[in-house]
Amino acid sequence: MAFFNWNDSYSVGVREIDEQHRKLITLLNSLYDAMKAGTTREALGPLLSELVSYTQVHFAHEESKLSDAGYPDLAEHRKEHEKF
Repeated sequence: MAFFNWNDSYSVGVREIDEQHRKLITLLNSLYDAMKAGTTREALGPLLSELVSYTQVHFAHEESKLSDAGYPDLAEHRKEHEKF
């Protein structure tokens, strides 16, 4: 059983962003599975690094798209990303 399952209600209607969100969920589930299996801290490091790195890339991409589209709540959305 996955830690977090994709649900179509999470879709933002932008294929590229939805695919990135799905990848983030996959990475999160991989990290969760490794933790449940008792994987050592050293082995978890690369998974955690990939999750952090991909999250940063995704946030930058998403914020750029929102800026290009003139999204009115971009500042608030950026704050949510910073909290994460």
